[in-house]
Amino acid sequence: MNGKLSNLLQNSVAVPNGLSARVAARVEKAARRQALWRLISGSVASAAFLGLLVLAGREIAVQAAASGFGQYLSLFLSGGTAVLASWRELGLVMIESAPVTGLALSLGALGFLVMAMRSTARYWSGFRAHTGVAVV
Repeated sequence: MNGKLSNLLQNSVAVPNGLSARVAARVEKAARRQALWRLISGSVASAAFLGLLVLAGREIAVQAAASGFGQYLSLFLSGGTAVLASWRELGLVMIESAPVTGLALSLGALGFLVMAMRSTARYWSGFRAHTGVAVV
């Protein structure tokens, strides 16, 4: 068995002309296609999370208007002796009326948007490297 393997290794077949160039071209084409696919998917994900962030902002506005959070926040920011005298009660009322669902949605959407934009930027640099696109 070892004799047959050594015979195969010693009597190697010559590579046809142009085969290595064709293989390299196909590998480069596949790398370009994969880089383009990742760039497009990252861009779509970024747009989706940006849309979710806008919807979460609208939800915050609706919840803040319904709970009176904006009025409590205005009272807190206006200052005055009434706020200093009852700051605990005002703080508890503000926490109770805070638009928690909208804030949680916006925080999650913002985190995923940052991740998607970072990956899109990384894919863009990979796409430029594979396609030779110049920096504009």
